[in-house]
Amino acid sequence: MEHKQQQALQGLIRYFAQMPGLGTRSAKRLVYHLLNHPQKHLTPLLEKLSYMRDYVRHCDECHAICFAPLCDVCNNPQRDKRLLCIVEKTQNIDALEQAGVYKGLYHVLGGVLSVFDNITPDDLQIASLLKRIETHPIQEIIFALPATQEGRTTIYYLTDMLKSRNITLSLPAQGMPLGSDIEYLDTGTLMAAFDARKHI
Repeated sequence: MEHKQQQALQGLIRYFAQMPGLGTRSAKRLVYHLLNHPQKHLTPLLEKLSYMRDYVRHCDECHAICFAPLCDVCNNPQRDKRLLCIVEKTQNIDALEQAGVYKGLYHVLGGVLSVFDNITPDDLQIASLLKRIETHPIQEIIFALPATQEGRTTIYYLTDMLKSRNITLSLPAQGMPLGSDIEYLDTGTLMAAFDARKHI
């Protein structure tokens, strides 16, 4: 029995080590911290994870993580429905909303094209993007994707697909460092990049 429990413990450490920002050492510290304080940390964590599992979903419109059919942004009649900002993940929306630099709608792709990670157009929310463009009065699309090779490849793919449509295609201005992710940029950088965005 003890051997099986040790296997379970090591399996849990390996699982946490796969999470972004965690390596094996950090994962081991986290797991032992939880196990050493079961009532204070482990039990509340399990309850919160159980709640997330039962209630979290993705917005029917933009695919952001939320707890209702439509997220707060898509459900807000005050948002500018002529603007659509394409982002990689929900965290990017959080960063832009906290910075207060954008008042339009969003579309979460759920990733970026990557040969290394075997992510193809079929793995991204591109079909629903095209459907939104057909059914919404969108006049400008802003590509707020990571300043990486994968992000640039995704932008190139989408602009090639959308260039024949009567829609302005824009990029945030320079100021977003190469290799950067929106969720880690400060408010000033985001504001300058969006205010001075350039047409593709």
